[in-house]
Amino acid sequence: MSGRVLTFAGILPDDGLVGPSSDVDESLALALAEVRAGELAMGEIPRVLRESIVFVELTGAGAAPELAVVSAEGMGWALVFSSLPRMAAFFRSAQRGGDRLRYGRLSGAELLDEVWPQLPAGTGLVLDPGSEHVVAMPPFAGLAPESVAVERDLVVPAVGAAARGGKG
Repeated sequence: MSGRVLTFAGILPDDGLVGPSSDVDESLALALAEVRAGELAMGEIPRVLRESIVFVELTGAGAAPELAVVSAEGMGWALVFSSLPRMAAFFRSAQRGGDRLRYGRLSGAELLDEVWPQLPAGTGLVLDPGSEHVVAMPPFAGLAPESVAVERDLVVPAVGAAARGGKG
């Protein structure tokens, strides 16, 4: 993955508490809630995501961090958060609140255009996992980059597990 796009931005505190962030933009969370309520088409999410700042867990050390991908029902899912407080809340609820989590900050456009296409085929995105407005973006053709897109019937069983952040 391109080091210039996916760069280390910080470490969530050991206690999982994150103060107010100037990076909180509720437009993505509101759009996700509208999708869940049937008020916005899933195909509109990339447009809103493209204009947002997002946070992701990073693995690896040094100059080449990698986007963390969890496995659910045999598929890979990248967990993407609309804010640091939502990210901290998710990992606290997953009993990882005491872990020191490395995270990256990037634009949704960078995620969609440069990072997602470099992930393994069949990898989807889960936006704000653990929240009431969680939305899984499966790697369907027309929604995902061609390099990761797979047939719809391979993805459907994994979407529910991905929405729970890869838990079962």
